[in-house]
Amino acid sequence: MPMSWYLENGYRGRGVRIYLWKNAVTVAPEVWSKGRTQGKAPPSQRVQYATAAEGKAAYAARCAEVEAQGWMLRLREPPDAAPKRATPAATEAGLEALSADLAAALRAAGGDAARARAALAAALTRYRTVRTAAGEPPDEYVMHFFAVDGVGLAQERTPALQRVDAPAAQRARWAQLLESLCATPGATPATKKPAAAKKPAAAKKAAPKKAAPKTPAAVKKAAPKTPAAAKQAAPKKPAAAKKPAAKKAAPKKRR
Repeated sequence: MPMSWYLENGYRGRGVRIYLWKNAVTVAPEVWSKGRTQGKAPPSQRVQYATAAEGKAAYAARCAEVEAQGWMLRLREPPDAAPKRATPAATEAGLEALSADLAAALRAAGGDAARARAALAAALTRYRTVRTAAGEPPDEYVMHFFAVDGVGLAQERTPALQRVDAPAAQRARWAQLLESLCATPGATPATKKPAAAKKPAAAKKAAPKKAAPKTPAAVKKAAPKTPAAAKQAAPKKPAAAKKPAAKKAAPKKRR
């Protein structure tokens, strides 16, 4: 049974084991708290595939996703069972099986919108898995493959929505539902891209506090100076005008 064991950081932190058994892929997360003591881990996820080609493609896709996160491969059994990129023939076979299975599921769902939505969501997950295993972008040509010409890699085929004998209005509703699933974040967590780290919001600069107006020191009102008991100087009398000196009369000459 092929198995790949990845660890995030030695024996501490998180790990994951990926198994392939009878065309089913099991992803078993692990949490290592101390040494080899296992802590509480998320539940395992098991997906059953219809063919061996799809199972191998899904196994390769899951290993590629973990390796893309930079996790370390700790163990692989058997050692030479390294997952390889799916060949074009295997990819086309997986896409053909996917189209047939989705058509059958939609035919069985009829007018049940909930069952149709579940069938389309599962088919979208399988489509992304097959594309990833082939080394192709997982979200390209989704609507073309399911509703237009059936091309998921290179080969044309009757798309799944046109294989069902249903009114055109119902097929149109299925196509709209598929478009909404493609645009819904988290619709297929197996291939969801890591969210971009949010940039920390710029810290708002605290508005400078207005300095409280300084209370002026109590101004001491200068007490009116009490006039000293100095005597008020009497106004000076104007100096008496000096009388012009009388000229002495010259003595009369005698004859």
